Amino acid sequence: MTTYGTMNDEQPLQAGTVDMDSLLVALEDIRAGLTDEEFAEIERAMNAAYVEPPDPNS
Repeated sequence: MTTYGTMNDEQPLQAGTVDMDSLLVALEDIRAGLTDEEFAEIERAMNAAYVEPPDPNS
């Protein structure tokens, strides 16, 4: 299993371990507090900073 650092000293970050239901609820709450322009700015910044995780098969 590939890890990508840690959230804290005890819980490693692992690819494929996101609770999508919880994430979507949180994103809906965040989105509700933003204007369309603010959301678009965040989206652009996230897309610019995205880094493809390493392929564990290579």
